[in-house]
Amino acid sequence: MMEATWLAVVISVPLYLNIWGDSIQAEKDYLLRSFALILLAAWVAKLFCLAGLRIESHGREKAFGSSLHEMPLIIPIIALASVWLLSTALGLSPWLSFWGVWFRRDRICTSLSCLLFFAARARNP
Repeated sequence: MMEATWLAVVISVPLYLNIWGDSIQAEKDYLLRSFALILLAAWVAKLFCLAGLRIESHGREKAFGSSLHEMPLIIPIIALASVWLLSTALGLSPWLSFWGVWFRRDRICTSLSCLLFFAARARNP
């Protein structure tokens, strides 16, 4: 499901065009955010399934630090998302900083959606 979601994003978002819309970019952002929610739901479901398999298997578990070697960009991703969220929370208008203005809707929510797709693709090759 996760691979199908990011493949759908790669194919559908650049091809999406609504000639009657006000802003092309805002509608593409809505499509990207919708796919990000689907990807997040699939990732959470995968984590629950894997957690259930780990409980049943009683096998030897990997330490958290060993998974960092498998995905070395996780620390910069977390740092970037943390700085974005902190600056949004401490900004003059956190609501506007998170969602964006009404005609563009291109703020941190869209950026976090892109980071989610990057992390999912990097973590699940």
